[in-house]
Amino acid sequence: GVDLFGLDRPVYKDISLVEKDLELLEQCWNLVKEWNEMWELWKNGRFTDLHTEEMEEAAAKFNKKLQRIGKEVKNWDIWEKTREKVDQFKRALPLIQDLRNEALRDRHWIQ
Repeated sequence: GVDLFGLDRPVYKDISLVEKDLELLEQCWNLVKEWNEMWELWKNGRFTDLHTEEMEEAAAKFNKKLQRIGKEVKNWDIWEKTREKVDQFKRALPLIQDLRNEALRDRHWIQ
């Protein structure tokens, strides 16, 4: 309708803020989905097929993505919970690496 009269479209600050929040919300939930998919693959896959170096690299890259949007969404519960999951995984990764060590033999499991 505004174009019909040759007027400029009004800029609504509230709409711009809502659009920005929706964009951030979509990014945040896409990250949650991405993390959950990676986690399910690792969790349900065969332990002998895990590649800990790739897992460590993937977690580091994911953490960077999470931190990138974290500047604006740190107060969102979903962001905080996802960050906690990634941090927990990163703390457990050295244990997984040790258990995947080629030097670990069957006799070590018996002891």
